[in-house]
Amino acid sequence: MITTRFSVFLLFTTFVLLTGVTNIGGEESEGGLGLVADYDAATTDVNDIAISGNYAYFSSTKEGGLVILDIEDPSDPWVIGTYGENNNPIALDIQDIIISGNYAYIADGSEGLVILDIEDPANPYFVGNYGTNGYAYDVAIWGKYAY
Repeated sequence: MITTRFSVFLLFTTFVLLTGVTNIGGEESEGGLGLVADYDAATTDVNDIAISGNYAYFSSTKEGGLVILDIEDPSDPWVIGTYGENNNPIALDIQDIIISGNYAYIADGSEGLVILDIEDPANPYFVGNYGTNGYAYDVAIWGKYAY
C-alpha cells in the first residue's frame, strides 16, 4: 500500500516538476514541492506511470489494466477512461507504458507488446499486439520503431 501511494505521489511530483508549479493550494515542503492532490489507489498495485499532455496513464490491478487520469487541474485529478479486463481481447499485466502520438505502447508481461489507440482518452481501444519471446518488462519508441 505504501508503494502504491508513493507511486501516485511520484506521478504528481513529476507533473509539478514538468510544469514548474510548486504549490497549488497544498502544503509546501522545504524543497518547494507540495502535495497537490492524490488518487486513491490504495487497493491496487501500480507498476508504471506515463504522463502526456493533460493525461496520466498508469497500470492498475484494481481496474484490471490501464487507467487514464485527466490532470488538467492538478488539484482535482479524475478518471476519464480505463482499458481493462472487460474491454480487451487479452489480459493486461502492464510492466511499462510509453505514450507516443495517439498511441500507448505497453510492455504486457507474457503477452508482449500491446498497442492501444488513445486519441480519445475516454475510449481507448486495442490496435494490435506483438508476442515477444519471453516476458516483456520494458518498451521504448524511436521514430516508427518499438523496442
